[in-house]
Amino acid sequence: MVAELLLMHAKSAAEFGALLRWAQLPIFAFFASSIIFLRIYFNAGRLWLAVTAFGLRLVSLFPNFLVHPNLNYQEITELRSVTLWNGERVSAAVGVASQWQFLASLSSLALLLFVVDVTLTCWRRGDRNERRRAAAIGGSFIIVVAVVGGNAALVHWGFISHPFYLFGSFLLVVLAIGNELGGEVINSTTLAGQLKESRSELRQNQRRMDLASAAAAVGAWEWDFHSDSIWMSDQARDLYGIGPSEPIDFSRFLSTLYLEDRAAVRELVMNSLGDGLRFQREYRVQRVDGDFSWVATRGRIEGGSDGERTVLRGISLDISERKLADERFREVVEAAPTGMLIMSLDGRISLINAQVEADFRYSRQELIGQSWKVLIPERFHSHHHVLRNKFTAESLTRSMAMGQDIFWRCKRKFCWISVLVPSMRR
Repeated sequence: MVAELLLMHAKSAAEFGALLRWAQLPIFAFFASSIIFLRIYFNAGRLWLAVTAFGLRLVSLFPNFLVHPNLNYQEITELRSVTLWNGERVSAAVGVASQWQFLASLSSLALLLFVVDVTLTCWRRGDRNERRRAAAIGGSFIIVVAVVGGNAALVHWGFISHPFYLFGSFLLVVLAIGNELGGEVINSTTLAGQLKESRSELRQNQRRMDLASAAAAVGAWEWDFHSDSIWMSDQARDLYGIGPSEPIDFSRFLSTLYLEDRAAVRELVMNSLGDGLRFQREYRVQRVDGDFSWVATRGRIEGGSDGERTVLRGISLDISERKLADERFREVVEAAPTGMLIMSLDGRISLINAQVEADFRYSRQELIGQSWKVLIPERFHSHHHVLRNKFTAESLTRSMAMGQDIFWRCKRKFCWISVLVPSMRR
């Protein structure tokens, strides 16, 4: 703008030529900044067009400062006084165009082609906001480059005698960019407020989850096995004895487990990664005092948007008290003076004591997991099956048989044993 005003008020041809020579520097700055801005802001435009426009304008600076009076004129013969629309009289040059003027014209044409390419690329993307920005900013650049470049070429080649309208035309670009960037600032402020509210809700939900997890003594965790990084809630870190800020990978997790359980847990996890199934496992965690606690874990594999399995999520629960109660129950059963045998609803033997081994002559390994049929002679199977179905059909705690003798099959012989069978349902 300053250079343009100085040119309009030049007093001599020599002064006009010198001012026009130094005006090439802000023109070059406009070229470079426009190309960089459009490439970064729109992420569009052919690179070779950008390099061509920049290179031609850069090369034109050399003859501009090497020849007299400047890039545009070989000779300025006179300054003509021109009256503007407001009545003010300003200077306009009359002279012989330089042979180097074509560099300036070519650079303006290359810049115009680059701006058109950027605008069309953004328009073809189809997004409403992209099209609005392309029309506003790209359109303003096209108008300015075409008007300014065309005006300069016509003046320099002597087709019109008129002052230069160079930098004043750039106000159109400034207004377009200011309008778009101002809108983006407003949108950013709105989004920042929404983000703040979302973060507040997230923190509130996190506190609720922490309270629920603490009340239930449940720890949540997540393993991204591509980066081998594990996130654990505070409850989970306490459960595994890991510090609040300590980074966790799968090896660090395994190191917290009881030595005898590590191989089984590793195999279970790797199998789950392969088949994508849910998994659950009970294992021991080594405590700092040398003892261990029992932990129950459940988890599942989850994939990304492309369907690839990427994350393993789950929860862990301290079941040490339950395990201790189970162990005490087993000790009571084992110490009972009478034979005690526990079967599941499907008729599988799950627990026996030493007296059962003595009465039936079967070892514990031979009976655990076997069907009740192994202890009943085959000719009584159907009758006993009816009795079991009637017994398990009702949820009342009662005796299946009390003071009655049942013919059992002991190892290598048959025997009569009096039984008491209470129903135990959970």
